[in-house]
Amino acid sequence: MSDPAKLLMRGAHVQYLQQLFVNPLSASFMALDASRVWLLFWSVHALSLLDKPPMEHASRIVGVLRECQCVPHVPAGDCVANAARAHVVAVPGLAGSEMGDAPARADCQSLASTGGFGGGPMQSAHTISTYAAVSTLLSLGTAEAYACIDRDALYAFFLSVKDVSGAFRVQQDGEIDTRSCYAVLAVASLCGMLTPELTAGTADFLLRCQTYEGGFAGEPGAEAHGGYTFCAVAALRILDALPASGTEPANQHAAAHPKYATPRQ
Repeated sequence: MSDPAKLLMRGAHVQYLQQLFVNPLSASFMALDASRVWLLFWSVHALSLLDKPPMEHASRIVGVLRECQCVPHVPAGDCVANAARAHVVAVPGLAGSEMGDAPARADCQSLASTGGFGGGPMQSAHTISTYAAVSTLLSLGTAEAYACIDRDALYAFFLSVKDVSGAFRVQQDGEIDTRSCYAVLAVASLCGMLTPELTAGTADFLLRCQTYEGGFAGEPGAEAHGGYTFCAVAALRILDALPASGTEPANQHAAAHPKYATPRQ
């Protein structure tokens, strides 16, 4: 008999994860108002890994994510109605909380013309939120989920946050880091828009983020970090720019990341 302590409690995990779709969120979740797409990603992805994707809630999930997408064709007069509809299709657990809805934003037209996905309805587009939203839609894998992604607006958003250094800002006037580079490249790869125009200079930026230890920092000159190392290595792999073992890379530390990661295991 298997050791009970080593068994994955699949049923209990599934029951816990499904609460998002059937129960209202408590007031404490107000702190995660800008992370609604992440709540969906964590739940949908985990349920998919457990072979229990929440397909009975797929249309409602897509409805919420559709309202988080900052697409150019949303008329300004429809913004408040769209936000209200996002709560209607999402009740009780997919959006909002027992504290009620957030007030309407007066600048919704500008938000609706940026492309990408925000962390919640009527929030500005953000590359990290976009990663969570698109990953959730692709995990669902339905025709409705695929059709929800406005690829033209998404590509325009990515170009708008492209920096001259080759990196990507997380949002308009936001910070630049390896995390955003990975998010953009992962989504672009999944959506078939990994173009030379989009990726120009990105590999060079990522390699400049590597430190003498072999790990990667969030930006050139900063300290190496495990999370940023994952993002940088994964992004370089997507670009097919990860130096092979035994090669002599232009950056002398470019093949040293295993030495950085192994002692930290």
